[in-house]
Amino acid sequence: MLEDFESNDQMFDETVTEAQGAMENELEENGVVADAEDLAEEIDATLAEVEQSMMRQRRNARSLRRLRAARNVQSLGEVSDRMTEELPTGAEVHAAW
Repeated sequence: MLEDFESNDQMFDETVTEAQGAMENELEENGVVADAEDLAEEIDATLAEVEQSMMRQRRNARSLRRLRAARNVQSLGEVSDRMTEELPTGAEVHAAW
């Protein structure tokens, strides 16, 4: 009985191995493997493009933040200059008292 089990197990393994080999050959001959490899390359290329695009977006966002910060600093500088120009001189303050 154990011998029958081992024999059946061996036959099953051989059948499965042959079927798998036949399937792999069929897929290779019909171009399915090549199509899958092409698809994998296309996906890799698309992901690389997406990564580049995201890096550009981050770089643009950083540049925009820096530009806004520079404008704010420049605006504060202009306000300070105008205030300095409009301040009365010491003589004007003394004359007003």
